[in-house]
Amino acid sequence: MSPNFGIALTAAMLSAGLAAAAACQSRRSVATWCFSAGMLTLAVDGLFDAMGRDAVLPERAVFWKTLSLITKSFLPGIWLCFSVTYSRANYRDFLMRSRWLIIGAFLIPLLSLAAFHSPLFEVVTVESPFQGWGLRLNEPAKALNILILVSIVLIL
Repeated sequence: MSPNFGIALTAAMLSAGLAAAAACQSRRSVATWCFSAGMLTLAVDGLFDAMGRDAVLPERAVFWKTLSLITKSFLPGIWLCFSVTYSRANYRDFLMRSRWLIIGAFLIPLLSLAAFHSPLFEVVTVESPFQGWGLRLNEPAKALNILILVSIVLIL
């Protein structure tokens, strides 16, 4: 087990703990549920990332990293919903006005995954100075990462 695996696993457990703590509050709101869903999604992503980092076979690393990227594609919609509802007395109005934006934040990353029929990662061999293998992002994964990054920056 590598130190990176331990760090990623610890991050996943802490995120899951925050999700559980938010869900167990006595006063729950839409913002609380969105926060809990966002932290749980980050926990699952951290778990998949940890499994991908600890994979011995390249095929297993591709599998876990693909699951991690698919999980990340849910984050823009969840965090947009959280930011629209957090600390607002009339959050229902904000939700109604932003419903198409929220639906788009959920659907566009997922539809972009479905639109590409090629693998998200490619296994490459590394020769110098170390022997081994690594993963390279293919064009669909690059596009999805850019889409997720831009959407999260816009949410902030």
